[in-house]
Amino acid sequence: MGVTTGFIALLCLILLLLNFLSRKLNLTKVKAFLMKHHKSMALVLLAIVIIHLGFALTVFKTRDLEVNLTGFIALFIIIATILLCFSKKANRFKLHKYLALALTVVVIAHIVAWNIDFKHYQEGVKNIQISNVDLNSIDDGTYEGYSDVGYIKAKVEVTVKDGKLTSIKLIEHLNERGSRAEAIIGHMLKEQRIDVDSITGATNSSLVIKDAVQKALSAK
Repeated sequence: MGVTTGFIALLCLILLLLNFLSRKLNLTKVKAFLMKHHKSMALVLLAIVIIHLGFALTVFKTRDLEVNLTGFIALFIIIATILLCFSKKANRFKLHKYLALALTVVVIAHIVAWNIDFKHYQEGVKNIQISNVDLNSIDDGTYEGYSDVGYIKAKVEVTVKDGKLTSIKLIEHLNERGSRAEAIIGHMLKEQRIDVDSITGATNSSLVIKDAVQKALSAK
């Protein structure tokens, strides 16, 4: 939902910016319509951005600093712009123009930063290679493993006894919609191997959990 609300907010921003372009292009009817609904659209934009922020806060720690910073700056500019719209300052139209320009720049920076961050995440998942470990070569004991691809993180404690996986505890699992992947732990214990089928609908989280288990056993 975070991405969806982000795109809706972007659409609202584009509609608001069309108000400025309609004046430059002398589109009288378009200008009149947008001017009539300008303030209401701005309030809708603010509401959607706040909803977007609500979803973003749940994954705040997994995003790059640039993504979070540009997002918060955009929110503050939107609030300042709306307050200016309802003010009676003599130079409010000029200030409004500058704030709109600043908001456009910050939003573009936010989108670019998010795309770079998301590509890093995709590359991290793609680079995960899962292979089975010979459990008979593992000494009895409990081992800790950690896997982090940015958007998804997993920390596990794996216990081996007599060449068998006896316990896999998921200490930490930071994810967005991949909580169902936690069921993969039962599959690994049942099949006594790491390279089990990923959980449908939570493939990336499944890979990260398997990678954490693999790293635990590789760090024996």
